[in-house]
Amino acid sequence: MRFSVRKAFFVFIGLINFKFLIMKKYYVNKIAQSNGDHEVHSENCTFLPKIENRIYLGEFNSCRLAVTKAKEYYYKTNGCFFCSKECHTT
Repeated sequence: MRFSVRKAFFVFIGLINFKFLIMKKYYVNKIAQSNGDHEVHSENCTFLPKIENRIYLGEFNSCRLAVTKAKEYYYKTNGCFFCSKECHTT
């Protein structure tokens, strides 16, 4: 079997970047929290609102992009503490 440094390099880079290729579906809650925030949730979140209380934002590889999209609907948005923790600010 012939070892290819080039092939090994691309496999390695692919593994590093794999987490950036994972897309999740995100939703924003139509009902604001007590502080006025409309929370952004990923598709598998335990606290995902009922279908009638959420807006589909699309598929994103990070919650930051989803929160940016949610701002098109609501000025005050925030990531869910449980499913989008890196975007949770308040």
